[in-house]
Amino acid sequence: MAKATTPPATRLTAPEVRNKTDQDLLASIADGKGGTMPAWRGILTDQELLDVLAYVRSLQGS
Repeated sequence: MAKATTPPATRLTAPEVRNKTDQDLLASIADGKGGTMPAWRGILTDQELLDVLAYVRSLQGS
């Protein structure tokens, strides 16, 4: 069984994530989130960052 993270990971389907703009989500993915989520800029290509964004949106349904 996987260990719980501290602080807990954000539910990607939660309203507070669903209500963020694509630009805000992309910034979080690219630049990280206050020490709780690593930055992926410089590791992933621009297209891969957009692919991650599209994946997060796909989890949220329509």
